[in-house]
Amino acid sequence: MKRFLSFVICIMLLLCFSSCLHKSQRSLSFQFKEGNQYFELGKYNIFKQDLAELINVIKTYSNLPDKLNLKILEININKNGDINSFNIILTGYNQDNNPVGQYDFKYNDKTMSYDFYPNNDEFNVNEYNPNTDIEFLNSEFKRIPFEQQIAFLNTNNYCIYFSGISKIQEGISTIDGRNSKNFPTLTLEEYNSFIGGVGDGKHAICFKLGDETSSEAGENLIRYICNSKDQDTLINKNEYSQKTFKILNNLLLFSYDYSQSWFKCDLAKYDFEKMINFYGDSIPSTSYYLSSTINAFIYSWEPAIYLSNNNGQNWKKINLLTNEQQIVDSNSFSNDPMIVDNILSGLGNSLRKVEFLNDNEGYVAIGTDWSMGNGGFKALFTTNDSGNSWNKYNLPGEDNQLLTGISFADIKHAVVSVQAQSDEKPSFYYTKDGGKTWENINLQFGDEIPEKYMFSYVSSFELNNSDFVLKIKQDSKPEAEFIFYSNKNNLTKWTKKSS
Repeated sequence: MKRFLSFVICIMLLLCFSSCLHKSQRSLSFQFKEGNQYFELGKYNIFKQDLAELINVIKTYSNLPDKLNLKILEININKNGDINSFNIILTGYNQDNNPVGQYDFKYNDKTMSYDFYPNNDEFNVNEYNPNTDIEFLNSEFKRIPFEQQIAFLNTNNYCIYFSGISKIQEGISTIDGRNSKNFPTLTLEEYNSFIGGVGDGKHAICFKLGDETSSEAGENLIRYICNSKDQDTLINKNEYSQKTFKILNNLLLFSYDYSQSWFKCDLAKYDFEKMINFYGDSIPSTSYYLSSTINAFIYSWEPAIYLSNNNGQNWKKINLLTNEQQIVDSNSFSNDPMIVDNILSGLGNSLRKVEFLNDNEGYVAIGTDWSMGNGGFKALFTTNDSGNSWNKYNLPGEDNQLLTGISFADIKHAVVSVQAQSDEKPSFYYTKDGGKTWENINLQFGDEIPEKYMFSYVSSFELNNSDFVLKIKQDSKPEAEFIFYSNKNNLTKWTKKSS
């Protein structure tokens, strides 16, 4: 009898070992293929386990790189935390942080859908971001009291959302856990009363908890604002301009920190109307200069600017031309200033640019294209005392040539481009005395096709060690760029960088 029992036990152990071996071999050999396939996740509790463990389960059946960013997360769970379904999108990177591709996983009812998009010219994956790294996000995920919070909500099924770095809408309810503050558990009434925090309009790491019917962007959500790992990469600089503007409630607002904070430009009502008539709702980026100290804005057709020397707290209007220097004598049109405004606001403008090289030195360049009076107007204004006083200089070129580009390497050295519609290619000039005198530059473009010359303009002009570096671009083909070098002691000779 004992021998029989021993035999039975041995058989059971062998069967158990065989089953485990079979499962082990299956887990090692089975890999997700693109498309739909049968897959049984089993009982996975997101409260007892965590986000990183779930990704490791997926890794078991996928050829994923070690470095992963989380792009999209939607996990549907019951009130006990068991996963019913999920949608997870990951972006993968090699050891040098170069993007490999995007990996999409959708799981529901024992079916896994998998798609892979390699990084290439047709599909670009964002740069690696430490703020959305799986390991870091998992540490924040585990801080959030999802299980305790669900006990305050009256439904059976829930969804946890994450959609990358989000700009938190200003004024909405949140639970703010930044600076490693503990996340409280709140009733919906307490949450909607802003006890947990209020949105500040800034970019942040944000997980969201809602019921099964909530949309990821809906209002019936609890938003958890988490710590960031790297503040400098918290904003996707590919999606937001560092310096920008917006017009809201008849106010002009500027931001120089990727829309994280905004300050008002105190335009007089009449000048605000001029701005709208002249620019509409699209102000060229060259027409304003923004920094943490000095801010300036060319607000209309007038050679005048609004200037702030204290980060936008106070503004002053500066007329750059005296009455004797005005580009149009208003009496030649009418004694009614509104009629003069209407005439001048309808005139074309080739370029308006304001820039400060440092807290003291800056310049304003203005070009117009109009059919009345003396032809096209081009002028340069420079300052070396933070905009308190300005010097006016004429810009080079014929009357019919429009100002298309200008850039200063320092307050003395600059290059401009001008071009008429009939010109085959633009003309370039340099100054080494701050705009008092100008000399023509004969740039040799080589055997480029004629179209490459058209509408080309000075993009940038910089001093790099002992050489000046000049970049030329064109409006219709921004990718077409020419780079020229010149020794800082001889601006008459320029060498084109080989392609």
